[in-house]
Amino acid sequence: MTTKSNRRRGFLASQEGVKKLEERMREKGLTQTKLAEAAKLNSDDQVKRLLNPHWNKRIEKNAIEKIAKVLELNPTEIVDPKEWYPTSETNVHKNTEVNWLQVCHKML
Repeated sequence: MTTKSNRRRGFLASQEGVKKLEERMREKGLTQTKLAEAAKLNSDDQVKRLLNPHWNKRIEKNAIEKIAKVLELNPTEIVDPKEWYPTSETNVHKNTEVNWLQVCHKML
């Protein structure tokens, strides 16, 4: 289970995500600054960090969601889905098998 102490804040774009971002920005004729403005971000710093994951400067989930919306992408097309949806959230129902014989026997 992910705890607050070992959870990283923010996200980095995957290599495929960077390619999709750059491609969609070209298609829409958006510069980093124009994308930041369209996404209603305070500055283009977050766009720059997202396009340069090797800087290891993470950006917040809401900023990625805003950028994805402008570019008509899903956030998981930008960020690795395993990071976007941590295993602690995706495996909540993993052990849901019920031994009904045992349950009924205990109730009697």
